Amino acid sequence: MRMNNKKNLKILSFNLGLFNIQICGLSLYKPTKYINERLKYIPNEIIKANSDIVGFQEIYNKHHQEYVINELKSEYPYHFLKNGARLKFDSGLMLLSKYPITDGTFHPFNENSFDEKIFVNKGFLTCDIFIKDFGKINFINTHLTSGGTLQEQDSKKIVKIRDTQITQIHETVLNNNSPSIILGDFNSGEQISPSNYQNLINNGFVDSNSKSGLNNYTWDSKIYLNKKGTHSNSISQKIDHIFLQNTLLKKVNILSSEIIFTESVFELNGNKIHLSDHFGIQTELVVQ
Repeated sequence: MRMNNKKNLKILSFNLGLFNIQICGLSLYKPTKYINERLKYIPNEIIKANSDIVGFQEIYNKHHQEYVINELKSEYPYHFLKNGARLKFDSGLMLLSKYPITDGTFHPFNENSFDEKIFVNKGFLTCDIFIKDFGKINFINTHLTSGGTLQEQDSKKIVKIRDTQITQIHETVLNNNSPSIILGDFNSGEQISPSNYQNLINNGFVDSNSKSGLNNYTWDSKIYLNKKGTHSNSISQKIDHIFLQNTLLKKVNILSSEIIFTESVFELNGNKIHLSDHFGIQTELVVQ
């Protein structure tokens, strides 16, 4: 396991795009193609990124979870996830760490879209992690509602549900004495549902990657997985974020923040296939 000797900390958020509803081995709903083919590339790419804390979204299948944990345990000996409720998929959330995790908790959302409420145990993970020079940090990994299959991502109803989910997360933050970092797929940003994004800013958080402009997307409509996926009509958007609580920025600076995994990892039938339908976002912090 490669530990950083400098007073810095790398954090990665990455939606793996591994959701697949199956009955008797037959896929009924698979938003992103080539799950098994992509899965085998994930561990090596994560190792190369060399983050200290990794938050995954959309890794639901128990075998996928075990595969990733086992393949990465030499680099990330600590992990936290929550198994699904009865007759539901679990949250699809996982946190990996090079440092011991304490007080790991899963918080189910009180509000969600209709079909997500029925089929998925959505919510957020909270994990306290003590890191030398940084102290104890409350890491929160989440995946806010996309609207499911019945509602548009930016419909008024779904925007309101996301605001309720953000409020629930913020209430948890207020009950923790440690500074917080919220990471994940927020299904909102400056390009789409900006009021949800602004809600987080108004609650005392800073976007670690606030760059704007062309090609600054974490979900790119032009890549093959998205052109041929369930959401092929959606616009390119930056919806994956790492938010830092203002109180944390009193002791750390943002050294860098970049969107990664933007290149394809293999070709299939002449098509360039990326690691996921999302790109990752990685932020590096340094102690002041």
